[in-house]
Amino acid sequence: MVDALIHYSDGRRAAMEVVADHDDQFNSMWNALEKRRHLLTVSGLHSGWFVVLRHSANLRRVADLLPELLRELQAAGYDDLQPLQRAIQSDLNERAESLGVRMAYTVSHLPAGSVRLGPEGWSGLVGSVSLGAWALSVLAKHPNKENKLLAHRGVSERHIFIWVTAGSNYAVQHCLEHREGEPDVIDQEAPKLPQGVTHLWIAGGMSSLGVLAWFPERGWWRTAWTWPGQFDSSD
Repeated sequence: MVDALIHYSDGRRAAMEVVADHDDQFNSMWNALEKRRHLLTVSGLHSGWFVVLRHSANLRRVADLLPELLRELQAAGYDDLQPLQRAIQSDLNERAESLGVRMAYTVSHLPAGSVRLGPEGWSGLVGSVSLGAWALSVLAKHPNKENKLLAHRGVSERHIFIWVTAGSNYAVQHCLEHREGEPDVIDQEAPKLPQGVTHLWIAGGMSSLGVLAWFPERGWWRTAWTWPGQFDSSD
């Protein structure tokens, strides 16, 4: 079964599949950190530390090599990795980079020897982005979605609905934000959708983000969220 069926007033039906643009590396890192309760105990440290890891970091290597790195930072008189990241050459920073350490600094709320591990947050730049190409990159991770649509019979349209998440390309998130006083024009090329997919929806989970859609007969268009209770009974 597909995720949803759309029933039109003229009797036509459309099938819809829903997918979210999750950051697989972040999810993998978060799940691995959860198993460790985000903590590492290191003997010989005089303070607690908070360490931010890149999503691609190997936690086994981190557990093996991070303790000695932190002890050496402490011995060299550093309570924060940042000054070494600004240095032209630093063996300690190079080793931190090789481990996937994004930030490391002492904190007062943790007992000495406790190291709190966290994943790197998301960031990005507002710039030009092809919504169609981005949507294809998301669908490439979930080929079962288009296959389910193709296999569903008795429908005249096949829709893909993509949820944007906090880890999605920030330029895509920016496209979903329509600001008062700005032209409501979606200057984007038509997406080259996979065979059998006829319509595309892109939506953000936060209330500040609306919904963008591409219909073959209409092109790109924008709609705001309509919450339950906002519908007119005559609609």
